[in-house]
Order: sequence, then structure tokens, then C-alpha cells
Amino acid sequence: MVEPFIDVLCLGMWQTNCYVVGDRTTGHCAIIDPGQGGSEALPALVEEKGYHVEALLLTHGHLDHTWSAPDLARLWPTVPIRLHKADTWMWEDPTAGMGTPKETLMQLGLAWDISGLGDQLETYTDRSTMTLAGIAFTVMHTPGHTPGSSVFIADALGEEGVVFAGDLIFKGSIGRTDLPGGDDAQMQQSLRLMMQTQPDDRIIAPGHGEVTSMGQERRINPFLRQYASSPRLR
Repeated sequence: MVEPFIDVLCLGMWQTNCYVVGDRTTGHCAIIDPGQGGSEALPALVEEKGYHVEALLLTHGHLDHTWSAPDLARLWPTVPIRLHKADTWMWEDPTAGMGTPKETLMQLGLAWDISGLGDQLETYTDRSTMTLAGIAFTVMHTPGHTPGSSVFIADALGEEGVVFAGDLIFKGSIGRTDLPGGDDAQMQQSLRLMMQTQPDDRIIAPGHGEVTSMGQERRINPFLRQYASSPRLR
């Protein structure tokens, strides 16, 4: 029987939430969004806890969520990196999605090198299910922040289930759409989909900031109020 755990690391200058999700009985886990600084912090955590990493999951292709993925992939050469196919252009060149000059990112310590990692990169699609560490993660494609932005829904985590929401929804706010590949109309559709499909007690683990719940966001999030009366999908 799976005994689930979630470790949270707040990484880098963007304070990105990186989630290590797994099964205490086996030590197997998946890592979601290994941001800046994860190249050092995550191997240290894995060694300290005796974890076995099964996959690196990326909610979207922005550099603040993917920064350490190449280094970790080289450290763990049998571990796949999974990203929605619509965001693979940022895997090829992550600076393209940031709206920041490449030279500036290099000055901040970016040393992006994906040579030789082609076999480790895998793509996922909407409604696909990935079972990692005995935990089923269902993908919901939620474009808007980026073309491939997706959330991972783990119904088996706790009584409420958890949505690893990337930069779709934050506590009291939502992700921006003004960076390359962003689309406000798609973001509104994705937010409406979340409002229609996720129950109030569903925990939202965002890409930045504090954990919240779907019910709390229905009450307090000004960007979701317009969908408060949207019919729930069954």
C-alpha cells in the first residue's frame, strides 16, 4: 500500500515551488518543476532520504521551472523528463519563452546544455495518466500561460487530492499571459475548465507561493469570480 509524501523546495531567484512526490514505503518518487538551484538541492535531498527518482515532470517550459532539468538528467541518465509537446520549443531554447535577453540569463548563471538528452525527453498529452511511485497523475492541458501549460492531478494524495498547478492558479491570482506563447483567451478557457471540474476541497499546489484550495480560490480569487456560476462537469 502506498504511503504518499510530498516534499516542497522553494528554488532560485523566482522562488519556484519544486515538489518531490512519492511513496515512503519504497522511497520511489517523481520531481515536479526542478527550478534554479535544484541541481544542488535535489540530489542532496535524494541522497539524504534515500529516494529513487522515477521521472522529472515539467508543468510547462518556462526556465524558472526547468532550469535544473538538464543537470539532473545527466546525473540520473535513466530518468525521463516529461513535458507537454506544445512546449518543447522552450526545451530547445528556454530563453525564447522568458522575454529576457539570453545574455542577461547567462549572467545569472544559466548554462543550458541539452546535448545528448534527446532520448530522455518524453512528451505527454491531455488526459494521459502517468503512474509514478505507485501514484497516478492525470494530465490536464491548461494552455494560456504557455501553449503547453498543464496541471497534474493526483486524486490519491490525501482525502482531497492535489492539483500540481504550475503557473495556472496561485493563491489569489493567476499566471501571466504576456510572455512569448502566452494567450489570454486560452487562459480564460483553462480557468473555466478548472472551475468546472475541480471540487472545492481539492488542494492546489501552485508553482509559486502558498498552497491553497479550489474552494478558497472560488471565494477569494478575483480572476475566477466570473466563472463562479459555471456549471460543473460531471
